[in-house]
Amino acid sequence: MSSIKERFSTLENVGNEFRVLTNFPSLTGLELEEQCEALGTTLHFEGHSDLDSKELVQEIKNFPDPAIKKHEPP
Repeated sequence: MSSIKERFSTLENVGNEFRVLTNFPSLTGLELEEQCEALGTTLHFEGHSDLDSKELVQEIKNFPDPAIKKHEPP
């Protein structure tokens, strides 16, 4: 039982670190920047990062609005 609790706890931690990738439509600009920075910090190791948090913010801001795309005629 302890092993299962530990796995769910680990999964919850991972979900919290990467939440920006699923919650970005509902975030304010400041929240988006903060969560991208947190993700960048998570993916940083020994002076190297797999993610440029400022670039991620810009990429997310440039996503098309899915609601607009959904209602556009083909």
